[in-house]
Amino acid sequence: NSSTSYIDQTMNRSKRATTNGPELQIPPAKSILVALSGGPDSTLLLHLLHRESKSHKFKLFAAHINYRL
Repeated sequence: NSSTSYIDQTMNRSKRATTNGPELQIPPAKSILVALSGGPDSTLLLHLLHRESKSHKFKLFAAHINYRL
């Protein structure tokens, strides 16, 4: 469906992959820092890691630098 956003489409693929494929492997960590560009890929990564942070018990931080200053 062309009206479905890129993030929604990727989330649907991600749900199918987690249901049918291997689980996301995250090494034990106290915190993870995500470099966030603001685009759909890094936004999706941040969303997925936020969801996993609850079950894997790590703190999640995002860093964004605006170079247009």
